[in-house]
Amino acid sequence: MGDHNDIETARSAAQRGAIAAGLLALLSVWGSGFSTWSFVDAGLFAVLGVLIYRMSRAAAVSLALSIVGYAYSFKSDSGGSVALLVFAMGFVSGVRGTLAFHRLRKQGAFDPELIPSAPENG
Repeated sequence: MGDHNDIETARSAAQRGAIAAGLLALLSVWGSGFSTWSFVDAGLFAVLGVLIYRMSRAAAVSLALSIVGYAYSFKSDSGGSVALLVFAMGFVSGVRGTLAFHRLRKQGAFDPELIPSAPENG
């Protein structure tokens, strides 16, 4: 995973966490047969993914903690274990990236243009 010693590297790592959240949102709906709870689950992961993309530390940690729930649900499925490992790597990358981003920003290595803004409704 490497060290996150500059803003661009930290941002890239956080984006991997956001991508993992987006993929898990899609898989939550697709793999669960389109139930109400799968849509709720997918919505939560989609929101966390957007927040991580916007560099939210709380969202990154929340997403990483959700891996515990998935570990429990995939505990007996060997294919699920591989998927769990892939998502865990993405979530850990997201946590490390967002935390490094804020650490670097606090140290003064910050470019405000690196934080994506919300799209304008115009």
